[in-house]
Amino acid sequence: LTAAALQVGEAGQLVAREGGRVSELSGQLVLGLGAGEEEPDDLFLAAQAAEEEGDYGEAAALYARCLVHDPTDATAAFNRGNTLREAGRTQDAAVDYLRALRHDPTFVEAWFNLAALAREEGRAAAAERYLDEAIARDPDYGDAVFNRAALAFDTGDDAGARRWWARYLELDNQSEWARQAERGLAYLARAEAGRFRA
Repeated sequence: LTAAALQVGEAGQLVAREGGRVSELSGQLVLGLGAGEEEPDDLFLAAQAAEEEGDYGEAAALYARCLVHDPTDATAAFNRGNTLREAGRTQDAAVDYLRALRHDPTFVEAWFNLAALAREEGRAAAAERYLDEAIARDPDYGDAVFNRAALAFDTGDDAGARRWWARYLELDNQSEWARQAERGLAYLARAEAGRFRA
């Protein structure tokens, strides 16, 4: 396998491509069934349609076929990650988010989604790192700023929560999320005043 390029096959499995031949990692050759005749743009549109219809398994398979045509397509990898996440395959989703970031480290939505997966798994430190990466690449990415505040609050970092919620309100002071940020700041102010009185 050292001379072969590893890619995702049509069924979402890893395959080895060497020259014009495609094989499974076991060495079993994979027969081409017209994949070379597929138009990548048509595949991508079909994958998007399947995703919109909630057929996440089909969408993931179609995005995988897009990646056979162009393994560096960060958007197809990101979208496949989203469909796998919806299908409950969170570890596979994380792999595709990381694949998207390998080809486009500025893909802030992939950093954001990786952070969400890490937070769901209770890995707060990893979620912080991923959100910090998203914010470093786009300081005005409000979703990441809000989630960074919420994560700081959840982990007992009141100063961090205060700082991030205040930053969020600089970006958005109209939405329901802004109301939540204001309530968070008010709660922290009351808690701090109570500590001083005590």
